[in-house]
This record gives sequence, C-alpha cells and structure tokens, in this order.
Amino acid sequence: MPKLLVEMKHDLAKPEHCDTREFFISQREWLLNAAGCFVYYENDHPGLQGKIHVLENLGYVVEITAGDTPKYRMTEEFVQLVLAGR
Repeated sequence: MPKLLVEMKHDLAKPEHCDTREFFISQREWLLNAAGCFVYYENDHPGLQGKIHVLENLGYVVEITAGDTPKYRMTEEFVQLVLAGR
C-alpha cells in the first residue's frame, strides 16, 4: 500500500487539488470522465480494491459509487494523515 499512499500524497499536495477528495478506481483501458476527481488504476496497484477496502474499514474512505465505476471520498482525517506522511 505504500506506493498508493505516495501517489495519493502527490495528488493531494498539488495546489489545484487542495479541495479534491473523491477518486475512482479503474483500469487504464477504460474510458472514464473523472473531471474533478482523482483516478487510481488497478494496473498500477495490484490488489487495489482490497487496499481501498482496508481504508474503508478503518473509516478513512467512504464508498459513494453512483454508476459502474467504484468511487470513493477521502475523509479529512485521512487527507491530513496522508499529507503528513504518516
């Protein structure tokens, strides 16, 4: 999971994404309109869905899927932990 958390920290640290909290889980080959959201790819993070389930069980992310592509929202507590590198 460290690689995923590093990518999340990189994304969250960008000034243009200071308020972005939602993300999709997708395959690189899928077409996805993710405007205003991050996208994390299963191709880049083996077992990604399981990793997200762990974060969900810890209360760090909440599933908000409305369509076919899994979508989640990060909690503010999680964002602060990620940005602090903990």
